[in-house]
Amino acid sequence: MTITVDAYLTDGLSLRNAAHAKATAARLQEGLKAKPEAGDVDQLLEAVGRHAA
Repeated sequence: MTITVDAYLTDGLSLRNAAHAKATAARLQEGLKAKPEAGDVDQLLEAVGRHAA
């Protein structure tokens, strides 16, 4: 476990994972905005962000 955490922190894996998650979320947001039935996507994402913080 220690080796895994060490690699995660020292090899930049955490930063790569965060960048990938951010890019995926941006693609999801744009896809949802293209669908009127999704409602107010910005409001939804803002609410999700408040709960995640």
